[in-house]
Amino acid sequence: MNLRARFRPLLRAMVAAGVVLADPATAVRVNPDGHGQALIYPYYTARSTVSGHAFVTALSVTNVSSRPKAVRVRILEGRAGASVLDFNLFLNAYDVWTAGIVAAGPGAGIFSADNSCTTPQVSRSATAATQFRNFLYAGDTLGDSLDRTYEGFFEILEMGAIDPESPLGMSVTHALDYSGYNTSKPSCAGLPLTDAVPAGLSRPTGGLVGNASYININEGTDFSIDAIALSRWSDKVQWAAPGTPHPNLGDASPAVSYVVDEQDDGDRIVVTQWGAGRDAVSAVLMAERVINDFTVEPGIKAATDWVVVMPTKRFYFTATGVESPFHGVTGPPGRFGEWLSPPTFPEVYGPPGSFYDREGQDGGGLTTVCFIVCTRVQPVFPGSAGVWNWMPGDAAAPAQSSVMASKTFTVQRLGPTLSTAGANWQFRVSSKARRPPFTGWPRPPVRRPWST
Repeated sequence: MNLRARFRPLLRAMVAAGVVLADPATAVRVNPDGHGQALIYPYYTARSTVSGHAFVTALSVTNVSSRPKAVRVRILEGRAGASVLDFNLFLNAYDVWTAGIVAAGPGAGIFSADNSCTTPQVSRSATAATQFRNFLYAGDTLGDSLDRTYEGFFEILEMGAIDPESPLGMSVTHALDYSGYNTSKPSCAGLPLTDAVPAGLSRPTGGLVGNASYININEGTDFSIDAIALSRWSDKVQWAAPGTPHPNLGDASPAVSYVVDEQDDGDRIVVTQWGAGRDAVSAVLMAERVINDFTVEPGIKAATDWVVVMPTKRFYFTATGVESPFHGVTGPPGRFGEWLSPPTFPEVYGPPGSFYDREGQDGGGLTTVCFIVCTRVQPVFPGSAGVWNWMPGDAAAPAQSSVMASKTFTVQRLGPTLSTAGANWQFRVSSKARRPPFTGWPRPPVRRPWST
């Protein structure tokens, strides 16, 4: 059987489902190997525990390619996904840039002792960090305080690859210095500060890898995660001056997604053309259920937080409405419409969770304090990045989550016989659908959140 004949049934099924065919070679996708053109770091925190011990988020991004790169670093607070700081970073070939997000007086800030070029320059001192700002969320009714900047998520996006022989390439390439550790430095002379595309910059080529660690020395904790990497995020130069809203994660180009639908009887590949880049990115990140483990064993004083991020949520919420594929009612960004849902489901409400202990016994006895959408007054997950905090049913209501000290969190109370188990949250449809199906979206996979 020839290749065309083998794939004809799949193509017919995709057309019948309303899927628009596009070139898979140019489609954005999650790279299982962890490298790509766009990196999503699902969480940062500089919050303090109830004992007053502050977290530090130590982050790094590596350019594993042989050409220098210009990238945008954008840090977003967790309530509404509003940008609190962005800057341009220039990575030499095979360069690793490191930084720390720390408490910085009122609010959080970032510092880096690294020699790679940034515009504007990032502070090199942990005690005088470049502070996060509230300009873009002040007045959104979720609170103007800099306290919101203590936790959130961030993205690092490749704007383009740099010709090492161009003036920009020579400016950001480190001059070799073997006199000590990490002593090689670039000149950082004449770095571009306008929207004009600098000479020597070409389309992104990928090769970015990232990770982050959440360190609390006094608590004796250190949790590490890898950044989510998107390949084929852009086929064009995405350059912009620092301090501008673009590029952002929703600027995927072309607006084409590549999703593998994994089924027991075989997998299928769905490649979809979208009207906007934000939809292509949402398609590759969406989930129809979340599966993970938790423990609150009292004998070992165990605690569990699930860390969850919705990095494209901010593109669908305005002060007057919510757009598919998110569910919500009119309200300020981050207040309503709490989960990314399969867009053929017009609305998504609280899921029927499945809970089993270590021996496979149905746990039961779960009390959901607030999940997905409980009421219009108290949405379950009121933010773009935060925590689900698992707790015994008789525990006192906390002011912060148990492990990460998050203030953007949801409490899940457990019955008396359930202390260590697995949970399977299946998102289900409300019968109060008010919007037509959003055709063309692929079936979302199962996701496993990062947990501590």
